[in-house]
Amino acid sequence: MKLLNFNIGDDFISAVKEDLYLDLHNDFDFTGYSCDVLKKEFKLIFRKGRAEWIQNNGINNLAFKFKEVSFLKIQEGDSREYPDDERCLDGIGFNTEDMRSDMDSFLASNEFHDDYDLIFTFVSGLAIKIHSKEVFLETI
Repeated sequence: MKLLNFNIGDDFISAVKEDLYLDLHNDFDFTGYSCDVLKKEFKLIFRKGRAEWIQNNGINNLAFKFKEVSFLKIQEGDSREYPDDERCLDGIGFNTEDMRSDMDSFLASNEFHDDYDLIFTFVSGLAIKIHSKEVFLETI
């Protein structure tokens, strides 16, 4: 998988695009995903939060757009007691193909290889693991 226009931050809760640090744990809320099975495309969507500490960097929404998806696994979370946990990112990281059954952890390294999967974990236990030919970070 090629990360086309961004990198994962060293803290594993952010994306860095054109030297802009995007804190997905503290400053953005996960709003959902969309999938086009026929086109093999998948999108993860985040919206800027409304807390007073969040600085205005001109980015209100962002989406990770995956093209030519070859692997997708979603583990449901348990957000009945704390529904906001479903929207709060816990971490972004990488896994090797032999770690596809592990939905709770990722490699503690920012050295990304094309054959790695990308995993998004959330406070509720929701986890989304994906492999595609490329992923693009769209910011609005």
